[in-house]
Amino acid sequence: DFLTGPGFRGLSADFGRPAVRHWIGAGLHTGPAADTPPTTATRTTRSLPPGTDPGEETARALAALGDAPGLHTAAVALDPARWELVHFALWADTPPETPAEGHCTAYRVLHLSRPEPLLPAKD
Repeated sequence: DFLTGPGFRGLSADFGRPAVRHWIGAGLHTGPAADTPPTTATRTTRSLPPGTDPGEETARALAALGDAPGLHTAAVALDPARWELVHFALWADTPPETPAEGHCTAYRVLHLSRPEPLLPAKD
C-alpha cells in the first residue's frame, strides 16, 4: 500500500519516482475456463509514465480482468523497478486480440503444475 498510496505519491512528486526492485502481486482472478487445461499464456506489460497514479492504474487493471471467454486464470502485478503493470493470463484456447496499449507476449503452455488437494489427516 505504501508504493501506491498518498504518502509515496507526495515523495515521488517532490523527489521523482525511485526504482524499487520488487514485484507487488495486486490480484488474481479465476476465469470461466478454470476447469479446462490452459494451452496459451500471455504476459502484457504497460508502462506507467511519470504523473500517473500507480494505485489508480492498478485498480483499473484489476477491474478490467473480467470473464473473457476461454480465460483460465489472470493475475496483475506492479513492477516498481520499471514502473510497469504486468498482466499474466492463462487461456484454455486462443487468447483474444492483443491489447492496444502495452507489449504482449504469448507462450504455448506445454505443462501446468498444480498442487494436489490436501488429503485429510489420518487419526
